[in-house]
This record gives sequence, structure tokens and C-alpha cells, in this order.
Amino acid sequence: MNCCNCICSRQRNMRGPTGATGPTGPTGPTGRVDIASFYQSGEEVGSNMPINFGQLANFSNGNINHIENSPSIMLVETGYYRISYNTTATINSQSTDATTISIAIKSNGEIVPQSETSSLVANNNFVNIASSFIFNSTSQNAVLNLTNISNTNVIFNDTNLTIEFLGD
Repeated sequence: MNCCNCICSRQRNMRGPTGATGPTGPTGPTGRVDIASFYQSGEEVGSNMPINFGQLANFSNGNINHIENSPSIMLVETGYYRISYNTTATINSQSTDATTISIAIKSNGEIVPQSETSSLVANNNFVNIASSFIFNSTSQNAVLNLTNISNTNVIFNDTNLTIEFLGD
């Protein structure tokens, strides 16, 4: 009886030969990349005025539109976008008091709350300002501007703005 159990046990644990490979499945959708980067080397910007972006550093697809040397960037579709910006800023003032520099993204003229960034700077000193956030654009053809919301003129140098469409 022991001998029969050994044979049966071995036969139960044996595997058969590997079967033939099945047919290849359908091709999946192509990846969509909507990203645009804008650059401005230097500009003095008045209070509550947008920064003009003269140079387009990188652009992909047509969901993010911009006219050269314009401050306005249009988001064609509604959905979520990752927005990042950084700049070096200073003021040109005779005052020795420190001044607050504030910038923010405006969408259709309204400040996007999570985009606002501020920093203190003394006359002729430079400060780096940066922000990165997720923005839910709820209107088609929303117009974005990176805007000086300080109470004074600010000199912005090496300003970069990158916008990436993440999806609905």
C-alpha cells in the first residue's frame, strides 16, 4: 500500500509540457504628453502686472497655447495641470527697508490661491522665489498669467514657468 501511495503522489505533482503562446493582444492607446515651458531672461514688471514670456523653452501638443512675447497662456481643455515656476527677483529702490515681493498665477484674472508665493528682499539684493502645485482648470480656454502682485515694481530675472496637463 505504501508503494502505490508514492506513485500516485508523484503523478499528482507532475506538470505537463508548456502550452503554445497565445495571440498578441491589441495595441494600447498612445501616451499623451501635453507640456510647455516658458522662459523670460529679465524684465521689470509693475504692480499687478503679468510677466511677459518671450521665449518658449519646450512645447508639446496643442492643449497649452501661447503667443510669443505675451503674458497670456491658454489652457484649451479643462482638467488637472501641474504648474511650476521659479524666478530670481529684486527691487530697485533707494529705501534700505526690506520689501515683500509676491507673485501668483492668475486664471481668467483671479488669483489661484495655492500659487501665491512671497519673500522679503532688501534693495538691490536678489531672492529666489518658486512654487509648484496642482491646478484644476474648470473652464475651457482658461487664460493664465504669472503676475507680480507686490505693491511695487519688481525686476524678475531668469523666470521659468512649466505647465503639464495631467488629465481629467
